[in-house]
Amino acid sequence: PDTTFTVRWYLRSSAVFDSAFISRPQTVGVGFFTTDTAANVKIKRWSMARFGDAGVKYYVKHVPTEWQPAFASAFDQWNETFQQSFGRKIFDYEFVPENDARNALLVPGDIRYNIVEWDLVNKATYGGLGPSEGNNYTGEIINANVLIQGPTVMKLYTSWYKVSETAANLRAIGKSEEAAVLLRDFMKASDAKLEPTQLHRLTLNKTKNFVIRAEQPELADPHTQRNDFEEVPQGVDFKTYMNGYFHDMLTHELGHNLGLRHNFRGNMGAKDTGEKGSTSRSIMEYLGRRYRYLDQVGEYDVMAIQYGYAGTAPTHLDWFCTDEDKWAPKTPGSSPECSSDDATSDPYSFFEFRLARTIDYLTARGESYAPVWTQENMKRELNVALNGLLGYASIDVPAAEKITNFFGKSGRPADAKGMSTFVVARVKQQLCDPNLEMVIAGKYDPAAKALTLKQIQGLRETAVKAFADGGVDLGIDINCAPLQPVAASHI
Repeated sequence: PDTTFTVRWYLRSSAVFDSAFISRPQTVGVGFFTTDTAANVKIKRWSMARFGDAGVKYYVKHVPTEWQPAFASAFDQWNETFQQSFGRKIFDYEFVPENDARNALLVPGDIRYNIVEWDLVNKATYGGLGPSEGNNYTGEIINANVLIQGPTVMKLYTSWYKVSETAANLRAIGKSEEAAVLLRDFMKASDAKLEPTQLHRLTLNKTKNFVIRAEQPELADPHTQRNDFEEVPQGVDFKTYMNGYFHDMLTHELGHNLGLRHNFRGNMGAKDTGEKGSTSRSIMEYLGRRYRYLDQVGEYDVMAIQYGYAGTAPTHLDWFCTDEDKWAPKTPGSSPECSSDDATSDPYSFFEFRLARTIDYLTARGESYAPVWTQENMKRELNVALNGLLGYASIDVPAAEKITNFFGKSGRPADAKGMSTFVVARVKQQLCDPNLEMVIAGKYDPAAKALTLKQIQGLRETAVKAFADGGVDLGIDINCAPLQPVAASHI
């Protein structure tokens, strides 16, 4: 069937060239969006001269009063960053009251205005989106918007807090099995609601593609980086968490509006103290639920802004990687330290911990009842753990020599040559842990014992296949019996 849609064109009177704006090329060490069609690629950024001390004006729509301070703090932090670096702020912003007639006129996509909108009708699967439009000859940004799927975000995180509180109360009265079932069912229901929508392609005269900003992965940021089995951070109430969450989300999206791309090496500089700003050296990082509410503008972001807006060369060339740089199986040169699924300054330990947690859930370790979580329930988390560890086990030596946060820790190999052997041995140690026999023995009836054994064997089978697909032999079967190499036949 034919698809019909309405196109509205918005125009803004503007000088084509700003004489004070100096185009700037890409450089190693920081990441900016770039021009699409110019012969010489240029990074995209605002002209500070065009707006002077007033800053780039944004209109903020429909944000509930309760969360307006968190949104304001995002603008304020970027203003403080620019003030310290350049002696002037970059943004001006105004919250538009709900009864203001301008609400009907201020529409994202109208190139005359820069808008942050709390979307009242949520159909997208992203949590936030930060698109911008620029002059393809110079790289100057002339318009930007931020779209926040506010009602969907609020529903998801309100439910997460309520379910986590109920689960904690159930465990406190000895009903840990009921708590596990509650958490599992909540995660299953949440996962179903966050299924990605089908991407679209629209062409003009079969030669030019329309740009659909909402479907560009480098711009769209998820409601939650992983809908994993994490419960709420201990001692952090809902309002505190959500203020931190919305600060992180809007600061990140405004970073896109400033021209910045994702930076998946931000957590390499994490201080891991549990304090604000300790989870990453970049607000452009993706972080899971336990970490993102603490994220702030960091050292990388300052370095990137100083290059983009003043031309100051980056002083650290190994602080950045982005969407197309992420580790992928059998991709020579890709690094497991470039991941949108990790956290902390030691990603290898993070992935080991995720695998250990997955085993705990799949076996209901420490409990006498049969496991309630299955591999299907935990497919996302298990894949994160296995792929993360596979990245270290399958890395080639030249790429391993560029790893920054693996070596120098107790028990680890001294150089890149021993990395793969070490990682394979550690994975086998977790999968074939003798204590798993005691976990099975501790179940209350034969059916629970049988299910636990089946879960363990299924996990081993999945791990062996995942590593084999990535070119690494774990050398075990589902019972952890060592596999003998098959001798070559001679005819």
